[in-house]
Amino acid sequence: MEFSEIFTKQRTAYEVVMESPKNIVFLDVDGVLNSVSTKERSPMGYIGIQEDKIRVLHTILTDNNAALVLTSTWKRTWSLSLPEISMDLDARYMVSRFADADIFICSKTIEDGDDRGHGIKNWLDTHPHKGWIVLDDEIFWDYRDCGIFPHLIRTSYRPGEGLKEKHIRTAARLFAKQASGNEAAEMPASFEDIEQTHHFGKA
Repeated sequence: MEFSEIFTKQRTAYEVVMESPKNIVFLDVDGVLNSVSTKERSPMGYIGIQEDKIRVLHTILTDNNAALVLTSTWKRTWSLSLPEISMDLDARYMVSRFADADIFICSKTIEDGDDRGHGIKNWLDTHPHKGWIVLDDEIFWDYRDCGIFPHLIRTSYRPGEGLKEKHIRTAARLFAKQASGNEAAEMPASFEDIEQTHHFGKA
């Protein structure tokens, strides 16, 4: 798909969200769409994105009528509408891989450093939405204060892990809870679970 068409579809996805609130999936990339054992490499030499995990993401989005918002550091040069040349090679690689699966990013969070929870909260405070979930292999220091835990599906960067078919059911359950107003406060099981898991590559 040509980048001009991708940008058109991204803008359309954003306009749809602004006009008619949808469920939102906040997406980290590393540890979600890949793992430490992923063989594919991005154009800039980082661990790439696995096709099977993109398929799972697509199912989560379509089954729950959800839009995609980037939280990952892969978002740094991603743009909703700026010319292709403004994005680095990995951002172009990412949107092309997504477009092949009929997935189009509608927005991204903005935060300083490791304030990922605040980036998510700020996005929610400034955009219309219904339910929301967060796909991430890390737990950031502000996730508790920003109320992320009841919405978090935590994956793993360990070999062979990342987003799996079982997470399709988990996502549906979390969205259904929010739709029914029966949102549960799901917290990490132990202090071990709230340690950030740093890994090589992006995040």
